[in-house]
Amino acid sequence: MSQRPVISIQSIMRILPQSQCGQCGFAGCWPYARAIVRGEAPPDLCAPGGMTTATALAALHAGSGPMAHAGAPKPAQRPLETLGINVHECIGCGRCLPVCPVDAIAGAVGFLHAVLADSCTGCQLCLAACPADSFVPAPGECRACAATARYRYRYARKRRRLARALRPESRRVATARKQREITEALERVRKRRGWQAAPPTLE
Repeated sequence: MSQRPVISIQSIMRILPQSQCGQCGFAGCWPYARAIVRGEAPPDLCAPGGMTTATALAALHAGSGPMAHAGAPKPAQRPLETLGINVHECIGCGRCLPVCPVDAIAGAVGFLHAVLADSCTGCQLCLAACPADSFVPAPGECRACAATARYRYRYARKRRRLARALRPESRRVATARKQREITEALERVRKRRGWQAAPPTLE
């Protein structure tokens, strides 16, 4: 009696795009991969991965317990449709920037934003964050399969950037920053009061 191959969550995670968009109905790629291993979810729910990801998952699970009855993969339940921004509605508040898991929105607070169509997963997480309702469907941007490697790279890059931002400053960097802030503040006061010479520096 032949033994069924054991499929690990890690092997599925290497195939999924790691966009953490939630379009499969799960909180992220890891819960979805766990559901596939347990036979609780089919392999064709990943909209950003499209048919390429579904086919790869089906091939990985060929002949293995939970997926043996799945047959050929079907198209993802919700097609991948990217979003755009109405330039007449965007107020530049920046609330959409932190919610995008793959940094597909370019812009800064106080400036007009734009969606990078090639990187957008269509997760629509930005809709709830936008107070001006400035996001609109991008016509002609529905793709049957996206570049999953791009999603994986952009999600990982955002996580690294956020980790660096939360990392505590070293004592040397903190001291240099405080000295720079004091120098800039004194310079502003000197210009405002019209001092001819700079006051003594603080030790």
